[in-house]
Amino acid sequence: MTKPAWKDRVDTALTRLEQDRWTAPAVRYMEIIDEVAEGKGSAADIARRAGSPDLVAHALNRVTVALHGGEAAPRLDEGGWYESDGERYRVAPDFAQEWIAARSAQRQFQALQSI
Repeated sequence: MTKPAWKDRVDTALTRLEQDRWTAPAVRYMEIIDEVAEGKGSAADIARRAGSPDLVAHALNRVTVALHGGEAAPRLDEGGWYESDGERYRVAPDFAQEWIAARSAQRQFQALQSI
């Protein structure tokens, strides 16, 4: 998948999560995906920091639905955004780059609004 396609999909995922901000732990979901995209530790490490493997699974699912529709995430070699072997998450490099950039821009915007 090309970088422009990932950028559009990341923007869609973040927009959907922000729309759910008041009805779901969307901010926490975004923080979990931050860790996955940045490769911050094993699946167990991320689940422990999140407080629950179920919360991680919900975060991954919400982003997968936004990116790929109602289907399970395809494998990386089939255009998916992540896959897991149960111990580690592997993330499409272009997705990770776009997610990290979008979240950084989002944080900067929020910081400016709080001034």
